[in-house]
Amino acid sequence: MSASVDETTSTSEIDSPSKKFLYCIENIPSSLKNDYQNLYQEGTLSDFTIRVGDESLRVHKAVLCARSPVFKAMLTSNMKENAENVVDISDLEEDTVRRMLTFMYTDMAGDLDWETAKKLYFAADKYGLIALKRICAEALKQDLSVTSVGEALVLANMHADDDLKKITVDFICDHETEVMCSTEWKTFMADELQLAAETMHHIFLKKSENRH
Repeated sequence: MSASVDETTSTSEIDSPSKKFLYCIENIPSSLKNDYQNLYQEGTLSDFTIRVGDESLRVHKAVLCARSPVFKAMLTSNMKENAENVVDISDLEEDTVRRMLTFMYTDMAGDLDWETAKKLYFAADKYGLIALKRICAEALKQDLSVTSVGEALVLANMHADDDLKKITVDFICDHETEVMCSTEWKTFMADELQLAAETMHHIFLKKSENRH
């Protein structure tokens, strides 16, 4: 392993036993993520079960509490889930829950296509995983298309995500003709009348501002 010393660091600072120890530690790759990933995958000393679909996922209360304010509230109270050491999740798919748990243990979200990011965004918002929600929102922003922008707008509105909402409205403004003529947008207009009207109002205001 090679390591370079900052030229501004004095020799005396490096030679100090305590400084030398800290310097060595900082240059050792952390195995924490791998260790926690193994802890999750192997289920060592697990003390809680998440049931989703036909699967029972063994996890650790301490990790859930440290990562999610929702799980913390659940597992530090007199709720049934805490007493029985099990929770049933019926509004998320197994793959989504597995990905969410992987992030909670390792801070890694993996590759996110549109559908995966959309489902994981919902899960992250539900369980108060702010960092994961931001990651999913960024994935959605980067993958916006004429056919998916209406869906993203509904998601942003549902979860009070003003930043994602602004990005979707800007996208619609920049691709107005293509979006408005798409089958997906016509379906959006029929299903989300109030949100569609609000969006058209924002587009009108944005165009007015650009004229001045």
